[in-house]
Amino acid sequence: MKPAFLTKCVYFFCAAAAAVIILACVLKLETIYFFAFFAFLTVPVFISGKNLLSPKVFAVCLFAVSFAVKLAFVLIVKTQPISDFNTFLAAARNVAGGNYEIINNSQYFQDWAYQTGYVIWMSFFVKFFGAGVTFFKVMNCVCLAAADTLVYLFARRAATEKAARTAAFVYMLYPGVYFLAPVLTNQHLCNMLIFGGLFLYMRAGGKGRPDSAPAILTAAGAGALIALGDAVRPVGIIVIAAAAFAGIVKAAERKREAVKSLIPLAALAVSFFAAAFLLSSAVKFSGINENGLTNNFTAWKFVVGLNHQTGGQYSYDDDINICRITDRAERQATAEAVIRERLSVPPSQMLMLLAGKIYNMWAAYDATHWAFSHVTPGSSVKIPPFGAVETEKLLGYARKAGGAFYCGAFVLLLCFAVRAAKNGGAGNAAFLLCVIFAMYFGAHLFIEVQVRYRDFAMVPVFALSAGGIDACARAFARRRPLMK
Repeated sequence: MKPAFLTKCVYFFCAAAAAVIILACVLKLETIYFFAFFAFLTVPVFISGKNLLSPKVFAVCLFAVSFAVKLAFVLIVKTQPISDFNTFLAAARNVAGGNYEIINNSQYFQDWAYQTGYVIWMSFFVKFFGAGVTFFKVMNCVCLAAADTLVYLFARRAATEKAARTAAFVYMLYPGVYFLAPVLTNQHLCNMLIFGGLFLYMRAGGKGRPDSAPAILTAAGAGALIALGDAVRPVGIIVIAAAAFAGIVKAAERKREAVKSLIPLAALAVSFFAAAFLLSSAVKFSGINENGLTNNFTAWKFVVGLNHQTGGQYSYDDDINICRITDRAERQATAEAVIRERLSVPPSQMLMLLAGKIYNMWAAYDATHWAFSHVTPGSSVKIPPFGAVETEKLLGYARKAGGAFYCGAFVLLLCFAVRAAKNGGAGNAAFLLCVIFAMYFGAHLFIEVQVRYRDFAMVPVFALSAGGIDACARAFARRRPLMK
């Protein structure tokens, strides 16, 4: 199979996934109405962009403004930790006090020991700085502002400077980010570390020859940084697998330098797995969690992900009937039997499940209940000059506006992917981002889905949307002479 064919397959897959997501989104007629808002925001920003600031100054300003806006939001919204997020905070406070029993006596932290990484990070600030909920909300803002900046840095490698700045500005205002900003989830820190490592790996290509010491050391540092992010939330393997696939495909395109071009990839992979092993071993031998950072019930995500009744979302019945079986061998056998049963359905039912999962994961509005669980039903807020507005109605408008940003980003991704496939590809960075999105999309066809899980994919999607902005601008420029 020729490398060029594989490259086009990736772009076509991204285009097909984006088209399906767009179709599912526009089934909500109100999303179409609010989509005009996205267009009226994006077009003027792109047209008026004069690149008055240098890239470095713009990146610093973007970080500062993004942090300030998100900080104002999280301080105004009085979100309190619930569900798993409250569990993390309680465990961090115990670990900070030297009490590891809540970790080692909890089935939750024994089955999903990888959650301990985020708890340890939180416990450090609790112990040495007396950190509370507000402190971690501020840290969320730092991580989110860094993610905004990374969108810009990635977009510069996939599009023109003006389009990159437009995409970064739009992502900074994307409402879906704000719905998770005050939530004590491990997603924010994970995204910053993993995508920070990915950007460092991309920079390894600019360190001279691929087999030079600077390039190898940069790639190794990137692997270690991705491993740190993976220790917070285990999605780093998606990036490593995507880098391996993209690296091999690109190496095959230039056979004469294939071996040399794969050296940074090898350094990335070796560093990632070595750092992951060392981090897990450190947690294990410290006594904080006897299982390190492992996943001792990997079948669970597939049990839930293949649940036809819930459309691949969390199932209370599965939790009661499977997850709470105390004997690990019996639970594993039960889970595997359920997986086999759910995979044995007719193809039509499996297609219905996959369609439902795509809708539940990729087409539903961004969830607001995590940030606004404290809001009293029937309450209202005063907004001059409109007066009192029902809180739930206001959140409804915010969700729909978020849907407009979200759908608009995928429209631009579709434009970019089609153009890249038609023109025989794009740059290495853009291709790698496409592979990451394709793999993340594919993984969630089989494992559990939640709306908030798509947060990881939105960084590459908005970065690639810059390429879509360029594609639309070029198409419009070609048509302008005909319109005169």
